[in-house]
Amino acid sequence: MSLVTCKECKKQVSSLAPICPHCGVQYPGSDKPLIAKSAPEGGFICPYCDAQDYAPVSSSLTYNRKCRICGNIFITSHLASLP
Repeated sequence: MSLVTCKECKKQVSSLAPICPHCGVQYPGSDKPLIAKSAPEGGFICPYCDAQDYAPVSSSLTYNRKCRICGNIFITSHLASLP
């Protein structure tokens, strides 16, 4: 984890923060998060490291997950399971 500058308010936030604690913007450290790929056996694959070990991120964004291997936050969506 590192500190990054929020794209909206320009204050320092965690690189893993799904929401800026200062201004509330989503994904303050990046333009947009990556969407997970569907795993053939069910579940999702981390778009950063291809691991299938993730946990829900507690936030108002219900489709966010945090990879337990690389630590990155990504989106899971019913759209990710479409071909």
